[in-house]
Amino acid sequence: DSHGGGQRGRLRSKNRYLVEFRRCRSRSDRGGGTDAVVVLGCKGARSSWLARLASGVQKFVFNRADVWSTISPDMVRKLETMRSSDVPICFCPNWLTKSLYDEILQVSANGRRIPQGPTKFLYSGTIGNKQGLLQFCQSLSKSDSDFQFQIRGAGSAAESVRRWVESSGDRRFEFDGLLSQTEFVHAVHSADWFVVPQKSSAGGAFFPSKLIPSMFIGTPILAISENDGPLYHEVSENGLGLVVPWSQVDRLMNELDAIHRDPARYTELQTNCVRRAEAYERESAIDKFESMLMQLSSPDKVQSEKKSSTEIRSDDRVPIA
Repeated sequence: DSHGGGQRGRLRSKNRYLVEFRRCRSRSDRGGGTDAVVVLGCKGARSSWLARLASGVQKFVFNRADVWSTISPDMVRKLETMRSSDVPICFCPNWLTKSLYDEILQVSANGRRIPQGPTKFLYSGTIGNKQGLLQFCQSLSKSDSDFQFQIRGAGSAAESVRRWVESSGDRRFEFDGLLSQTEFVHAVHSADWFVVPQKSSAGGAFFPSKLIPSMFIGTPILAISENDGPLYHEVSENGLGLVVPWSQVDRLMNELDAIHRDPARYTELQTNCVRRAEAYERESAIDKFESMLMQLSSPDKVQSEKKSSTEIRSDDRVPIA
């Protein structure tokens, strides 16, 4: 991921600041992590006064900056509620590495696939508590439907998922380690659905960048998420696949069967994915980031942005306000 993960903090040039909002980690007693919710301060603050104090300090520090940057569309909306002045908020999306993009171009030349036979699910990536992957597998295993669920990953909760797959004896599930880049691209292309589960405790502004390769390849996304947050908004508003709340996982296979019986509907989801991928194209994303840095390096331009009442947009949905 060229645009990186983790918290970037701030970039300082003379007296000017760029604050880039990504993820804040707070460790629990079990060694897990949770994402920061900007409006409420870092999770884990057990008392309301500590949460208010953290929120106040956070707001004070952030509002000393001249420019704010984030990779999350939902974070843009949240930041708008906490800025006390007209600080520009720049949405600079993630992008693919060139090598990953080239791999996707090669596999895409084979054309898009239509689901045939058992439904093919793929989960690939970090397996931690915030994904709730074990809970999803346990719920899915109660279905009598025929499917193949390929799980490839590593992380703090990976071992528990592996043990469950082995002990369950359910041959519909297959677990192994992380894939190489080439294997990953081919696995996504071969899947009917790219699975992205996310617990509601994962943080209100967390944007899963693993969506982007699936969009470029044209594999619809199966998001297990409540009806809120960036995962829900990205998938539902752009028609990238299916969003299923955790409480309705037991109805999942019925919904998927209905989609698979209508090839035109599935093809529409594939087309929507590829169309939405344009917002995350490498050259376009880097140009936006470069433009933001140019503004930061020019005090006159930054002040002009602050004084301007015209709203600038990075696309037809997400503002650079």
